[in-house]
Amino acid sequence: MGEILILDRVVEELISNNHEYILFGERNYVKIGEHPHDFIFHFIPRISFERLHEDSLLVVPVLHYENPNDYDEAVNVIGEIHKANPSLAVFCIRDADKKTFTRRGRTKGLQERTLKFFDVCDAELGTEVTSKTGYSITSEKELGNTFGSWAEDSKRFSALKKELFDKYVVS
Repeated sequence: MGEILILDRVVEELISNNHEYILFGERNYVKIGEHPHDFIFHFIPRISFERLHEDSLLVVPVLHYENPNDYDEAVNVIGEIHKANPSLAVFCIRDADKKTFTRRGRTKGLQERTLKFFDVCDAELGTEVTSKTGYSITSEKELGNTFGSWAEDSKRFSALKKELFDKYVVS
């Protein structure tokens, strides 16, 4: 899996609530430096894992656990969910460890609550759950200023959000 690039409005929703969510994104949306980034652009609260379908999109369950208190339990549950649904290979929990964050290389402050992502894969001796080291947050405005294709991509992501709503919320 690539590094994570996530919209600021999605992060705000996740750190403001303790609900379980499913995040949706596009794998390898953009390459920043030498690293491909998966772009998370949408969330839907409280979808059961059994309702998730094989999808061309990146699908990331956000569990109700919080680091550091629930870390071990979260890793065990992540492994169990992956065994039942091997197409789920990235997971997220909330992180209560305070973090300093930067924006464009400048320290901006201390964030009380953040996110912690995990990659999951089948290994020789079972399931391997690995904590990712970080993620990048962006806004739609920054994407528009950085990528000339954002206007078209934004329309495509809006259409995908409607499809996801019809698939998981309405049905």
